[in-house]
Amino acid sequence: MIQTSALLSGRAGYMGNIECKISAFCNLFPSNTSVWLLIAMTTDRTAAVVKPLSVSKWRSLSAVKYIILLVVLFTCSWSIPILLTASITNGSCAQVSGM
Repeated sequence: MIQTSALLSGRAGYMGNIECKISAFCNLFPSNTSVWLLIAMTTDRTAAVVKPLSVSKWRSLSAVKYIILLVVLFTCSWSIPILLTASITNGSCAQVSGM
């Protein structure tokens, strides 16, 4: 069992299993999103330093919006399985690891 919810303080809460699933998702999604946005920013900065002239051709506001949208969709799809695996066990919210 992997403890996933700091919001529940080790107890089940009022909404039970639904609260467990939502809080687990809300803990996982922003952390994954921030990691992948930092990776995208690092890749952009590396490309700007290594090949400054060729990178400037594809850098635009629409490209940045597209990349951010892809990162958010990717991390959302990456975080959705926790909605299926998180549940209340022994009075606390935990993710059941089946692997």
